Amino acid sequence: MYMMSRHIHLSVPIMCETDYRLLVWFVLLPFAICTFFMF
Repeated sequence: MYMMSRHIHLSVPIMCETDYRLLVWFVLLPFAICTFFMF
């Protein structure tokens, strides 16, 4: 039980970090494509 809660506690910040990176990519990718097609 203790190990399980510890594992969850460790995996939550990693998931938040990956979600943040995906969000950044979803914002930057269309922006980069738009600027690329403008030039």
